[in-house]
Amino acid sequence: ELLTNYVTFDYLWFDGCGSENHKYDEVRIIKAIRDLQPNILIFNMWDPDTRWVGSEAGYAHLPSIDYVDALSFSVQTDRKDSVGEMRFLPVECDFRMRRHNWFYSDSDEPTVKTLDKLMGIYYYSVGRGANMLINIGPDRRGLLPKKDSQRLLECRREVKRRVSSPIQRNTSINDNTYTLEFDLQLISHVVLEEDLSRGGVIKSFVIKAYPYNYGEPITVYHGTSVFAVFRHFTPTKLILL
Repeated sequence: ELLTNYVTFDYLWFDGCGSENHKYDEVRIIKAIRDLQPNILIFNMWDPDTRWVGSEAGYAHLPSIDYVDALSFSVQTDRKDSVGEMRFLPVECDFRMRRHNWFYSDSDEPTVKTLDKLMGIYYYSVGRGANMLINIGPDRRGLLPKKDSQRLLECRREVKRRVSSPIQRNTSINDNTYTLEFDLQLISHVVLEEDLSRGGVIKSFVIKAYPYNYGEPITVYHGTSVFAVFRHFTPTKLILL
């Protein structure tokens, strides 16, 4: 009913919590889903396209590796499910906007996360190459509660303020090295993105910076997930390796 009577679905989220020790006709279920929605992505179970990070705090591991041969099943068990081979399964970091409840409650509005808290989670999820998934329970009207939705919009504006106005720069490319040169100024963030149409190709990278206009560069970041953040540095040149 869900997959045929409405719109095209992008994502189907199976939650393993509560399914421990249950048996399902997973082959038949997956076949029905794929037949009805050929382009759908499935979260974490049976025939996954993405996987759970392993907690409900919103934080990704470091290093955050997207190629795995097994995935975590539930917060209630240490069980790992094999996917048969090394597969590209990007990480999803789910967490609650409020402290304790996945569903709406009248009593916990004061626990809506602050903007600083959301931005911290942003750096520990998106900043480590993972997907940030915020849970908000619809209220008694069937709408997102006002305070929660306002905080979402504040977070969106703050992310945009921090990363949507890149400095002017000249870029030179040599093999797998990208060099950015600019006048001496404070760098607040470095944001890297990768074309994932072929899965994650980049295995690691290094960011080096020239703290002065001559001499050798220093390494300021060494990462695996191609979304890097470092703050408050004043170089004249950056090198991405």
